[in-house]
Amino acid sequence: MAKGLKIAATALGAMLAFTAWMIAYLPAELLMRLPEPYTPFPMRQLQGTVWDAHAEALDLPRLSLPSVGWQATFWPLLSGRLEAEGWFGAPETSRHGRAKALVSNNGHSIRLEPFAAQLPLTDLLALLAPQFGLPLEGEIRVNGAWASMEQQRLVGLEGELRAARLLLKGTGMAIPLGELAARAETEGQLIRLTVRDVESPLEVRLDGAIQSSDGLWHLRGVVKGRTPEVEPVVNLLKMAGGGPEDGGARINLNGRLP
Repeated sequence: MAKGLKIAATALGAMLAFTAWMIAYLPAELLMRLPEPYTPFPMRQLQGTVWDAHAEALDLPRLSLPSVGWQATFWPLLSGRLEAEGWFGAPETSRHGRAKALVSNNGHSIRLEPFAAQLPLTDLLALLAPQFGLPLEGEIRVNGAWASMEQQRLVGLEGELRAARLLLKGTGMAIPLGELAARAETEGQLIRLTVRDVESPLEVRLDGAIQSSDGLWHLRGVVKGRTPEVEPVVNLLKMAGGGPEDGGARINLNGRLP
């Protein structure tokens, strides 16, 4: 009897060890075969396991993030949560970021906290407002913000975004515009947005919101010039559809998050 129990315990231990080994080494490529709505965005050259993986790029709508990777922890799964740290790019490049992700509710709820990122402004404009036609360059910096998603919809956002080294380029001109700051605060179904100048020859007063139910967003306000050098920028904003208002250009932008 004792010998039979010992054999059964050994067999059970071997089965558990084999199961643990299988789970630990599940290939990351399995994620790309999940059914909707769990299928992630396409990733190129995905390698590693579901717990520790990297890819050449993550392809979002109208934007590609380079050198994507993540490391996940197994034990929180026992309580129905997934904890992982993810990143893209390298700190010395113009496109990089890092965040801790908390996933729950069968993958329907995702919270990033805190996250930091740097992107060229052209990337952000292509993602959020492809219709925005100004030849504006610069870099976007986010540090210590958090975001929350439900069913692949942005439902919460808190923190500050800085647009630095802004430069308006055109035929025969390059006008430095300094730095702007955008803040986001969540109030129920709305994510409130404010944009103000920090160190800029422009006076910027913009307010808006993102509607979490459908991803629609708007940004409205006035941009004025503080120096003669930026008057061409204000005039360009007027011609772009804003029109004149209170000595400056009226801004009325809207779109939908991808």
